[in-house]
Amino acid sequence: MCNLHDFMHYSNVVSKSYLVPKDRSELAIQDFLAETFGLGLKCVSLPFLTIDILENDMLRICIYISIEADSPELPADMHFDSYFAVDDMASICVTGDVQKNMSGAYVKLYDFLKKESKRAITPAFHVMGGDRSLQYMIVKIGYAEAVDHAVIISIDNE
Repeated sequence: MCNLHDFMHYSNVVSKSYLVPKDRSELAIQDFLAETFGLGLKCVSLPFLTIDILENDMLRICIYISIEADSPELPADMHFDSYFAVDDMASICVTGDVQKNMSGAYVKLYDFLKKESKRAITPAFHVMGGDRSLQYMIVKIGYAEAVDHAVIISIDNE
């Protein structure tokens, strides 16, 4: 089931981008969490990420997490935002075999946006959730009203 009334509001967000082979995406998440904890940062949210599929089975993954500190010392390849917010998001929860069910969730979410006369205006954010016994991912996409790009031009020859 899709939700049209979702949002993301986080304070003190640390992020880092990775370029990895498609079959090694888990390593980016593991590295990010290890580096975050290694810097002594106290995390106050679960990680969320965007994934761009590139040529040659490569992925660009940007991973984000909210931390307690409001002015952390970070290495040059990490980024800090004091506030991260996206309103007007549609979302769907992906359960079971998340990797296997993800493509179907994308189709449902984009079809839902189209049915609701909306268009995607952000990348898809993957918000991790669950525990050892039940893992899930919420996919969220920012939207705006769909725009009809037809332009009618009237020429008056009087």
